[in-house]
Amino acid sequence: MPCAMAKLEALLEGSPDNAEAHFLLGMVLRQQKRFEDVRDSLLLASAFNPQWWAPHFELGLLALHESE
Repeated sequence: MPCAMAKLEALLEGSPDNAEAHFLLGMVLRQQKRFEDVRDSLLLASAFNPQWWAPHFELGLLALHESE
């Protein structure tokens, strides 16, 4: 995952409003159990593409996980 994370971070440096890259970074961070960072990435993804359902869905799953 470090390679994927480095590639996504590099992509976001050049294109900080890339919703898909923020979403994918969130998924990588979820595998590392960095849940606050996951939330930040998903919120950015949903802000840059508010009509895209996937970040909203994952934020809901994250909220369920945190309530356990």
